Amino acid sequence: MTLSRAFNALLCAILSLFLIAPLPAEAQVWKRVKKAAKETAERKAEETTEDVVEGAIEGAIKCVVGDDACVREAEEQGETVVMTDASGEVIRDESGAPVTDPAAAQAQADGEPTALKPGEGVWANYDFVPGDRMLFADDFAEEYVGDFPRRLTYVRGNLEVVEWEGRRLLRGTGGDRFIIQIPDGLPEQYTLEFDLHDPTTSSGTDIYPVALEDGQKYEGHRINIGNWRGSGVWENGPVSTNAIEDLEETVVPIRISVDRGYVKVYANEHRIANVPQVKFPDEGTGITFHFHTRTDRPIYLGNLRVAEGGRTRIYETLSAEGRIVTRGILFGTGSAVLSPESTPTLADIGRTLQQHATLRLRIEGHTDNTGTPEGNQTLSQQRAESVRAFLMAEYDVAPDRLEAIGMGQSMPAASNETEEGRQTNRRVELVRL
Repeated sequence: MTLSRAFNALLCAILSLFLIAPLPAEAQVWKRVKKAAKETAERKAEETTEDVVEGAIEGAIKCVVGDDACVREAEEQGETVVMTDASGEVIRDESGAPVTDPAAAQAQADGEPTALKPGEGVWANYDFVPGDRMLFADDFAEEYVGDFPRRLTYVRGNLEVVEWEGRRLLRGTGGDRFIIQIPDGLPEQYTLEFDLHDPTTSSGTDIYPVALEDGQKYEGHRINIGNWRGSGVWENGPVSTNAIEDLEETVVPIRISVDRGYVKVYANEHRIANVPQVKFPDEGTGITFHFHTRTDRPIYLGNLRVAEGGRTRIYETLSAEGRIVTRGILFGTGSAVLSPESTPTLADIGRTLQQHATLRLRIEGHTDNTGTPEGNQTLSQQRAESVRAFLMAEYDVAPDRLEAIGMGQSMPAASNETEEGRQTNRRVELVRL
């Protein structure tokens, strides 16, 4: 090969390299295009997977951790179960997939504080049972912020509805007083429930039945919540009182039972007063609340409920009437998990079944008309099954002595047009078989 031919061959080879291989800048562009295409494909795959997962969750039955009745029913129907926490959030594993194994979900939930079951811990000695017929109920949800609630009777002070941490509360800042009027009068046995927050806990809130429309205090006992000397029952000084430790920091549920002059007062899960002989008006027509407040010392109150009834003798009622209604068996919203506040009612039922070996019961779950009829039917059945399962497990009641049936919204005990009616309709009934 001559020198000229060799040079030409080398020149062709170099030109070929330039024509075939992309320039450095172009090479970077191609790399970015390829990387973007790969990332897009991966993202679409992930989105497709997420869609499949979320679709599976929507099509599954959601059961709260610890709700064994829900899990059993889903398994019997051949349905997929997705476990949730008490707030309804789906429990997921490290990859984000929903947990379907109840044991694994429970193990994961055990890393956080969990609600006690009825009869556990401090709830073992809790004995408050709410009345079964609602006389008054108001959570102020229908009120405008800044207004005085229309269903209460104003007496004096500076009272207004405020928004606080996602809820409506009545705030008093001026020596305030109002009355819950009960048109047909207070019965001999009733319960009063409300939530209270007293940031300063000085003289607190006085509560007493009244027969006068102006709500002036009579000479006799009163209930006081938030006094620095102790909350409970007073008569010119403490009679039966205890401190409520977290009243200054948060909203505390307060429950009061009145039974022919026998008064018990509860804060959270603790009984803080127990007085068998209390002097209240003979013919009370309402309940007065008196806030000892001023501008720099407000008091907040919410979720008022007054109900006729309370704790009762189950066997005597079943023998006389064949059935008994209770609002003392409680569940979370949309849940069939029994709340620990259900302890006294469940304990009364369990002991009654143990003491009367031939007694057989049908447990009926009832709801209001919130939601769909189908959903309410399913929920009421699950709740009735939860009660049945609890009584069999905790009180060794034979399965053939208990039936469970969900009635849904089909048998209202009151009108669903009012909050009082809806709360009355959310109930469990026991029917003697």
